[in-house]
Amino acid sequence: MKNIKLLFILFIGFAIIGTSCKKTEEETADEIIDQILDIKGSINLDVNGITFDRLFSSVTYDESENQVVFWAYDNDSENSFIVTFGPVPAVGSTGTIDYESEDGLVFIIVGSFMETDNYYAKSGTIKRVSTDKYEIDVVVADVYQGGVEYNITGSVTVGKNQE
Repeated sequence: MKNIKLLFILFIGFAIIGTSCKKTEEETADEIIDQILDIKGSINLDVNGITFDRLFSSVTYDESENQVVFWAYDNDSENSFIVTFGPVPAVGSTGTIDYESEDGLVFIIVGSFMETDNYYAKSGTIKRVSTDKYEIDVVVADVYQGGVEYNITGSVTVGKNQE
């Protein structure tokens, strides 16, 4: 009888340990990195057929500068770039990028996502759908390789506000 009680207690102990160690959800490496870096916001951008939907930094709206900043990357190609755009349009409005114009929306991109790492925005639009969501449709060209153009389209959602 004593052995049955001991076996029963051991069985209960192993059951408790076994269930407490199980995860309710499997976390991916990307989710763990997001938690460590405390990344807020999201992106879903298509750059000439490559989807960039990962962030190295939060998507931040800087109120004093009236601009949005984020650092995007792609796991497969290991390319990344930093984008800053502003002044952001009012909610429901669309800002136009025109390289030739002295006033208007500015879109700055730094990093490597195709053949080089220096680009300028030639043309395009950024629509402010809501307080935190933007739709981007921009054409950028590299500075050094004869102005080869790349289309950047998709959405950006701000996750962090800064004054």
